[in-house]
Amino acid sequence: MLNYAIAPATSRTGTRAGVRSRVTGFAAAAVLAAYRWYRHRLTAHKLQELDDRMLKDIGLDRSEIEHAAYTVSRGRPDSYHRFDIYPNGR
Repeated sequence: MLNYAIAPATSRTGTRAGVRSRVTGFAAAAVLAAYRWYRHRLTAHKLQELDDRMLKDIGLDRSEIEHAAYTVSRGRPDSYHRFDIYPNGR
C-alpha cells in the first residue's frame, strides 16, 4: 500500500474575506474621518459667526473656538469646559 502525504486544504475564501474586511474597515475609517472633518469645519464656522457677547454667553473665548469645534466633532462636547457641569454625576 502506498502512503501519500496529503497537504491540508487551504481555503482561498478565507484570504479573500480577510482582505475584504480590511478594505471595508479602511473605507469605514476614511468615511468617519471625512465626516469628523466636515463636522469640525461646520462647527468652527458657525461659532466664528457669533459675536463676542454670544460666545461669552456660552462660555467660550474666540481663541477657544477651534478646540471646542474639534472636541464636538469627536463626540466629546463636555470635554472643553473649564469646569465640571455635573459635579454630582449625571
